[in-house]
Amino acid sequence: MTTKLAELSINDILEAEDITRDSVLALRKNIYSSNEAREELKETVEKLYSSINKGHDSAKIKDDSQRLGICLWILGRIDEAIN
Repeated sequence: MTTKLAELSINDILEAEDITRDSVLALRKNIYSSNEAREELKETVEKLYSSINKGHDSAKIKDDSQRLGICLWILGRIDEAIN
């Protein structure tokens, strides 16, 4: 399973119906092994902030907030992730 997770993109993992602990840990490992992946995750964070601020659907805002928290945690921005 870990091999499959390592092959998934950031969006594949974050857009999954159920985000598992294994998928988050695999994503974290991928992010810290590639500068390009880290930059992609930073762009994803900006897109999620924008989506949350412009959102009108409370369910989507909730999902995006969860994804944002995961991304921020992976990037080491713990205080932001908590808020």
